[in-house]
Amino acid sequence: MTMSHDKFNNFYKIIKEWMMEKEGINFQKSSNHEISRAFTNFCLNEVFKISLDLDEDQIEFGICDGPNDKGVDFIYQDGRTFHIFQFKYTSQGYKRDSLAGFFDLHKMIFNKQNMDLASEKVRDLLDDISVDDRIIFYFVSNGESTSDTANYFEAEKKQAQIDTKGKDFDWLLYDGRALLEEHSANVHDDDSDVSVKIPIESIKGRKGLAYLDLSEVMGDEEGELTALCIVDGNAIRDIYRSKNNKRRLFNHNIRSYLGANPVNRKMKSTILTEPENFYFFNNGVSALCSSFEVEDDRFLVCSDFQIINGAQTVSEIGKLRGESAENLSKVRVLLKVTRNKQKTVREKIIRFNNSQTVIKTSDFRSNDPIQIHLESKFKDDRLFYKSPQGIKNIVYRRKRGNYKTSRQDAALDIQELSKVLYAYHYDPCQAITYPKMLFEIEGDRPLYFQLFGNKGVEAHAFDEGRFNQTAALVIFWLYIKDRMKLRAKKKNDDKPIENLVFQTKWHFLWAFGRVIEMKYPDEEDQRKIFKRVKKGDVICFDHDNDESLVKDWFDNIFDMTAEILALRSRDQSRAFNFRNWLRTESELEDFKIKLNYSLRFFKDIL
Repeated sequence: MTMSHDKFNNFYKIIKEWMMEKEGINFQKSSNHEISRAFTNFCLNEVFKISLDLDEDQIEFGICDGPNDKGVDFIYQDGRTFHIFQFKYTSQGYKRDSLAGFFDLHKMIFNKQNMDLASEKVRDLLDDISVDDRIIFYFVSNGESTSDTANYFEAEKKQAQIDTKGKDFDWLLYDGRALLEEHSANVHDDDSDVSVKIPIESIKGRKGLAYLDLSEVMGDEEGELTALCIVDGNAIRDIYRSKNNKRRLFNHNIRSYLGANPVNRKMKSTILTEPENFYFFNNGVSALCSSFEVEDDRFLVCSDFQIINGAQTVSEIGKLRGESAENLSKVRVLLKVTRNKQKTVREKIIRFNNSQTVIKTSDFRSNDPIQIHLESKFKDDRLFYKSPQGIKNIVYRRKRGNYKTSRQDAALDIQELSKVLYAYHYDPCQAITYPKMLFEIEGDRPLYFQLFGNKGVEAHAFDEGRFNQTAALVIFWLYIKDRMKLRAKKKNDDKPIENLVFQTKWHFLWAFGRVIEMKYPDEEDQRKIFKRVKKGDVICFDHDNDESLVKDWFDNIFDMTAEILALRSRDQSRAFNFRNWLRTESELEDFKIKLNYSLRFFKDIL
């Protein structure tokens, strides 16, 4: 599929504008390292955050570009899979020499002599790596590949595969056009119903349709009715392209549409080179509806049609143009449609239809009544936050996927909100180490219902006091993140301990909670504080002239954290590893002692 030159140039402008707005880049004055870091942040936050399922902490902890980075800019470990990135920003198309060293990275990371010379951050992130792991190397550039550079990359990749035969290593190239494909469409539509009329394939050589109604076998009139049919690629494309459908097709798909990725590119390749085999390589599409029937012995007509599995298949086929689209008449797709009227059964159908794919546990909770309530409540109450860039609207996004963004929005998703609630009420360590556990709904301690329920029991809504508290914690969290960024701009590389403090944001939120609990033990006083914070009466930014009382709290906790880390690093009786320190709950004891001792130094915000 070809891509217009104008579309690519527009994406190039989007990258530059993001770097200027979000990272403060001045392309005439900023250093090459500052520009490179800003490009890295764009790629991670706007592209790979979606396709690799990254959260903010994983991005922050994984960035390692700098002195002695050995050509490694970002590392993400997912189980026994390592994703290792090299980013290159260019004002023109990248050339062969930009790839120098990229295909030697696998040699470097398993060479002890080289690794001994690498930065502490790189060594720390690769401390657990093994030649038996799956390792994916990414070369990412905003520049456009020429046929020469693309061919060179493929030749070097083949040689690297020969050199590492028997190992599960891979090398991926993302030039500017591939980045554009990966970049989300940033569209989020409403929840209107979708009705479709789908032509069913005829059985070759005899009368009949490739359609099987399993209602009498699998369901009943009051419950679930199921039908299987085979449709061609053009039918799938037409469903997607209907101007009244678009992304509303995927409202019940727990992940929404997560953007293009290597799997999608394989779909395109199959359609282009062997469309007749697409049916055998693809799992098909599953959908729910409120009713279905066969019309005119030719069409399957469905009301309230929602795709719950196969969003990538439908989206990729729907977006095809040119030569690949011409092959759609040869493509066949299995479509399973289930009529469902029972909510509890519907949730299980959605969950189990997606369980074979790598997804976040939080996705399974995104359609819960409490999440829908919170999304609506944040919107209806028109909450705002006085940030360093001005007043921003607080937006809660219960689903991952593509949303329309605004410079005036301060957005957080379901996973970030769960971590905010857990870090404040309990501890920061699990919020960092095991965020998936926050969405457990079974077992002795279903954490999800502790955070979003009522005393451990499922809830459909928060009362006004509970929501005021939640909104206040979100505002505290946004403040801590922004205050940390402002202070980090003045960081001194000669103070390594102080620089570690910039990675302890969740500990700050936890400390805020302990100060409020100890300083204001009366619950009525706490409710007053939360209400004032929600209204915007407590937190504000005026850059260096900030008179906010909360800034006093922040500065006290910053100094306290730096002191604790300094003492821990000098304690020869216990080995000190900062990543382990962040993740160990017992390390909070020193915090509790200091907070209790220093409580009188925290100004009254009531």
